[in-house]
Amino acid sequence: MRENWLELQGLGHELLLAWAPWARDDAEEKHSWNVRPRVDRGYHGDPPREFFVVDKIVAPFRLAAIRVKRFPWQARDQDKWDALWWEVASRYYLGEQDPGMMAEQMGWSEQRVLANLVAFGAFVEREFRDLTRR
Repeated sequence: MRENWLELQGLGHELLLAWAPWARDDAEEKHSWNVRPRVDRGYHGDPPREFFVVDKIVAPFRLAAIRVKRFPWQARDQDKWDALWWEVASRYYLGEQDPGMMAEQMGWSEQRVLANLVAFGAFVEREFRDLTRR
């Protein structure tokens, strides 16, 4: 049981995988689905109904990362921690990076990256269940 605790699995991980294609920016024009719906290149159809709930859950982390990067004088200590969570989650789910590559780039161990991803997925699952009463 202890040997597989760092595997990415569970409802939170599945929700983030389903959320990612619509939250990901288009590579060329950098228009997010949230800003302007995709109707041509890269159109994935309509988002799953869980998309908006998951987007609401991860929004504070995304905003913290923006605040730390663009407005560091306004960033609170909690923003810095939330931005770290977002950096790991966004690289994996939105950037589709391998945890081993992420660990190398961030100067972390692969276990630390996986532990952060597992914890973020568990957080998303807990919040999703609370918001939807499932």
